[in-house]
Amino acid sequence: MKISIIICLIVSSISIVKAQSSNSKLSDKTSAISVNNSSQYVLLSQDSKLDSYIMNKVTLRQRLLINKVQDSTTIEVYNILYNQSLAVFSVMPSLSSKSPVWKKINPDTIKGGCLNLKQLSSLMLKKFNDYPQKEHGFLDRLKYNNIHIIVRRNDGYYVNSSDCISEFFKLVSSRTESSKVFEIDTTAKMLSIMEHETAFKRKHFYAYSSNFKNSEIRFDASLKNNPQLHLSYKSTNKYGTAYHFWLLDNWSNDGVDYWRGMDRFIFKSGIGIVGASYDFFMPSAINAWSNTDNSPNRIMKGSAEDFGFSHESLYSTNANTYLANYLEENVIEAASIEILH
Repeated sequence: MKISIIICLIVSSISIVKAQSSNSKLSDKTSAISVNNSSQYVLLSQDSKLDSYIMNKVTLRQRLLINKVQDSTTIEVYNILYNQSLAVFSVMPSLSSKSPVWKKINPDTIKGGCLNLKQLSSLMLKKFNDYPQKEHGFLDRLKYNNIHIIVRRNDGYYVNSSDCISEFFKLVSSRTESSKVFEIDTTAKMLSIMEHETAFKRKHFYAYSSNFKNSEIRFDASLKNNPQLHLSYKSTNKYGTAYHFWLLDNWSNDGVDYWRGMDRFIFKSGIGIVGASYDFFMPSAINAWSNTDNSPNRIMKGSAEDFGFSHESLYSTNANTYLANYLEENVIEAASIEILH
């Protein structure tokens, strides 16, 4: 079934790395999607004036053992590929359902109109060209948590009410060892997490770098304005050649680090993201899901705190399990891929 999609930016008190709200207006409409600007909307549908693009829905599903009962958690990833750019919208599971939550909506009630796919592409290009740009002193990593998507189904339109993590990427070919945080380079020199951590320990005598959430190193100044994306290795699966990437960045150790986005992911040319790990979110919230009544759909700062949940209890995880996931570069892989365009 073909699906039309509307990407919606909802103004929120939350913005990249705890930036505060702003009333400033942007003169360029292609700059309108900003964490600190009035509501804007992007219409992604099959009647777009953009000539050639790829859009698909990838369902990530992981089997879990909760209270000795087999269960699973689901993340829906929407990939939009156009002209060497990739937009990734990951709709996360809620605390109570372990799956993305959607609610019906009338798009006619949305004020301000919508940007089309071509304008979204222009926005992404502007973000790439402006990097590194800061929002209230913090680096704009091109990762956001206030973009909502609306999908068209047989009985109307639905908007995600659970969290959506949005990330913009540029496909490049530089053959260097490291790339900017938004650059996917399938020709880059390979460096695994294990190789990185081994070299770090030899140089600094600490067990693990600040990229490991439970490291003794809480902050690496060299990464503050220079987070990196590394190609670890290539593999072959049922979708063909896949490229495994990992993020090198700091943790804030204060609240939910959604601005890290995908810590590790699998990229497939012509499709986009077909596997990912969201370490700020997964697997640390799993234990809370099976024991929490009337939990909110959203876990981001604000919604979770409003319900009295503790970030420490919800988002901390067993160190040994977390370390294994990190060093072995584990991800949740695709259970299905649906081509939307």
